[in-house]
Amino acid sequence: MNKLFNMISKVGYKVGNKVKSAVREERGASELVVLVGLIVITLAVIIIFRGQLTNIIKAVGTKVIDWINAN
Repeated sequence: MNKLFNMISKVGYKVGNKVKSAVREERGASELVVLVGLIVITLAVIIIFRGQLTNIIKAVGTKVIDWINAN
């Protein structure tokens, strides 16, 4: 789970940097292609691992609810 979170964080960080650089200066269509590519890759990873991500979120939610009820 940490690897997936780190990967998503890195992609988000790279997308944020690309957007900032595109706003500050125009480097041409290549920057836009890279940005769109990163977005597509991120969405593909989310779609491919949707079932696993759903199970992880449900498990964490259950543990949090159990912890809250115990305390």
